[in-house]
Amino acid sequence: MRSNIRIKCADKYEAQKLCSMILVEGDTYIVSILNIIHNEMIIVLRDHSAHSIMLYSHMEAEKLAAHMQYVFDGVHYISDADIIDDDTVLIRFGAR
Repeated sequence: MRSNIRIKCADKYEAQKLCSMILVEGDTYIVSILNIIHNEMIIVLRDHSAHSIMLYSHMEAEKLAAHMQYVFDGVHYISDADIIDDDTVLIRFGAR
């Protein structure tokens, strides 16, 4: 089963940042979420670096975190991510 979610970021730069970090060479590069503070999500990448992603709202941050948990648990994988509408990232998930 495949599903899509749209994640609205604070601006175009944040959307580009999220899209470039979420999927690198076909692999999910985000390994965990450290914290969510209002609309800011702190993520950890495979290289153990931490980065901040500013989303449009706290609700968008929670929505992304909920979907990413399925990826971390091995239930889903990210098959693609694209920027649409300048500040929105469309993430496609597949079931394992």
